[in-house]
Amino acid sequence: MTRERLTAMRASVKDIITGRYDDNNGPCVISQMGIELRRVALVGHIVDKLYKDNYASLTLDDGTETIRLKVWGPDAHALEAFDVSDLVLVVGKVRMYQEELFVAPELLRRLDDPNFMTLHLLERYHTILTRGRRVGAVVTDVRPLETAGQTDSTATEDTGRPAVSSAPAAPEMTGVLSEDILQYIKANEGTDGVAIMDIVTHFEALGYERSEIQLEVMSLLSEGIIMEKAIGRYASL
Repeated sequence: MTRERLTAMRASVKDIITGRYDDNNGPCVISQMGIELRRVALVGHIVDKLYKDNYASLTLDDGTETIRLKVWGPDAHALEAFDVSDLVLVVGKVRMYQEELFVAPELLRRLDDPNFMTLHLLERYHTILTRGRRVGAVVTDVRPLETAGQTDSTATEDTGRPAVSSAPAAPEMTGVLSEDILQYIKANEGTDGVAIMDIVTHFEALGYERSEIQLEVMSLLSEGIIMEKAIGRYASL
């Protein structure tokens, strides 16, 4: 009897690193969103590379955390084809060795289109909403794919001036969330775009759920109605 292949769960590296490791029924991580991660799909940039004899590793950074992809034996040479700074899709199994969580890759593909990162993020949110044991947990991950050193919407640029006005404009609402989010972005985008946290805070005050707001923003992005000027900051097209 053929064993059914595990579905690869769309995840961020942080989902794995901050999760709870459990190997009672085979190696897995239970993420903070309540999702069982055994076989995962990740998208990120290679930031370090090591190859020695029959062992190879690549360090993957997706903007939330870093994790190593490790291969031992004759297949290790396959990782030599990838270089630092490559954007890649990896599908593999979560493992732990000497107290370090890592991913044993089954598929590793170089990506030429950076928009694949946005698609991966959308599908990760869908996984959280449909498979997470605590749907409300999505609210704790408001800023998509944070980068080290990135601050919230009150942060300042190098010039020292606020990136977003402390009193954002509130355009007339239509009652259709996607249209209202677009109008809000247009009214407040300036030259730097609007932080996702500002969008969420504004519409949450109007009674919308954070997960609903986030998904509408991601839908506008995927449909090409808005663009991501910087990680977590959106502007109209």
